[in-house]
Order: sequence, then structure tokens, then C-alpha cells
Amino acid sequence: MVIEKCLLNWGIDKLFTVTVGNASSNDVSIGYLRKKFNPREGLVQNGKYLHMRCIAHIVNLSVVEGLKEMNKSVERVRGVVRYVRQSLARLQKFKECVVVEKIECKKMLCLDVCTRWNPTYLMLDTAQNFE
Repeated sequence: MVIEKCLLNWGIDKLFTVTVGNASSNDVSIGYLRKKFNPREGLVQNGKYLHMRCIAHIVNLSVVEGLKEMNKSVERVRGVVRYVRQSLARLQKFKECVVVEKIECKKMLCLDVCTRWNPTYLMLDTAQNFE
């Protein structure tokens, strides 16, 4: 396996923990590493903490799930941002409206990435300035 080869090439012959996301392929990889490193006593604490779930991934999944509760509102904001940003003429008109309304915001509307919570937060945070 490539991971095992890299670890050994780097001189890593003992493992304490490997932090990965929740994909089932990661379970297979961890199982493989457990089999390869355990017989040669290469697992610290006998591999008790070998497979650690990535907290950033878990937080992301939790927040994305929570955002589903506000899906209609988020979709509406996303639609407006997409509409404004799809055309240079619309974007220019939007900027003119910002000046006319005397909105003091240096940020510009940004479209989010639906699979991550932080770009959605940035999109909502920025859009709120122009509300």
C-alpha cells in the first residue's frame, strides 16, 4: 500500500494515530495499517488510538446538516448572489446601487460551495451587509 511505503520511506516505523475523514475507504486503509504495523510492534498503545476521525470534517458535516433547517433562506440568498454575479452588467448595476444606497462595505458578494459550511457563512455574512 502506498501509505505504508511512504511511512517507511520517511523512517516512520511506529504509529500512534492517523486522522482521516469518515469515508469507508479510510476504514479499509486503517485496517491495513493495523495489520502491517501491529505484528512488528509498530503501533503505540497497541493501536488503541490509531483511527481518529477528523474533527474539522465532523464539524463540517454537523453544520451542513444544521444549515438544511434554513435551506429555503440560504437558497434564496444563493440565488440572488448567483444572479448578480452571472453577468458583468448586473454586477455593475449592483455596485451602482451600493453607491446610491451609501452602503459602506468593502466586501463583494461571493457564492458559496454547498458542501462546506464556511463559504456559506461568508456568503451569508457578506450578503447581510447589502440587505
